Amino acid sequence: MDPYQPTQPPAHTYYPSFTPPPPPNVPLPLPDMSPPKKKKPKKILTVINWILGAIVLVLALSICGVLSARGNVNTTSLTWTTTHSFKGNSSGETATFHVSSNDWRLHWTCQPSSFDGMSFNVIMNVVYASDGAIADYAAVNIICDDNVRSGTTDVHNVSGDVYINVNSEGSWAIDIQELE
Repeated sequence: MDPYQPTQPPAHTYYPSFTPPPPPNVPLPLPDMSPPKKKKPKKILTVINWILGAIVLVLALSICGVLSARGNVNTTSLTWTTTHSFKGNSSGETATFHVSSNDWRLHWTCQPSSFDGMSFNVIMNVVYASDGAIADYAAVNIICDDNVRSGTTDVHNVSGDVYINVNSEGSWAIDIQELE
């Protein structure tokens, strides 16, 4: 064969065209357009839910009663007694003192006139003496002014040897009170 001679394109092979058969005449299902049916509540589950709810309520009320009974102290025979008193005129720490009860309180006062008659911030933290860990952060956090000069703060779940860290610009006083 001569490389310079034009060549003929190959003859085409004819394939008859394929036509798929028509789909069968099967009707398509139509979506259900009727309104949704209401389900009747199951009486057994409703009764069980009511019984479980009643049990939970009784348990919750009994636990609250037990906890409140434990937390209540017969105060008719006990009175709040000042066991320690501290005073200061700026930031500082009180001396270490011992509280034997887990529930006691701070009765505090401040004098706005001690800071040129202006209001000032008073923050008192209860601190464990043994390791310096804060037992009650910001037990007192107030602005001392003509409207706020004193108050009482309950301290819970803190006992043993503690001291009060006071941050203040003016005069303050603290009475530690325990039920005796």
